[in-house]
Amino acid sequence: MSRNEKKNAQFSGTFKTKNQTIEVRLVVILFNEGDTSIAYCPEVNVYGYGRDEAEARQSFEVALNEFFGYTLNKKTLVSELEALGWTVKSRKTSLSGEKV
Repeated sequence: MSRNEKKNAQFSGTFKTKNQTIEVRLVVILFNEGDTSIAYCPEVNVYGYGRDEAEARQSFEVALNEFFGYTLNKKTLVSELEALGWTVKSRKTSLSGEKV
């Protein structure tokens, strides 16, 4: 990826806790800033970074896992999503990056 190029990628994954499973499909924006590759997901305001795209994606997955783990543990996932502009219609555990 060139220095100023941005590209969108899809991220799909499953996050499991003792009592819950969340499936996500989110858009991740990949870009470089200086010598650093960044993977950013505006839908949940989470990012990862690294020396190359693969490292940035791996860092992003760790950060996203921490986001869901923390908010599920504290029972604040719905309020965090609403603060990010989401409209939560039900408490289903399948989430996509589309804000309604």
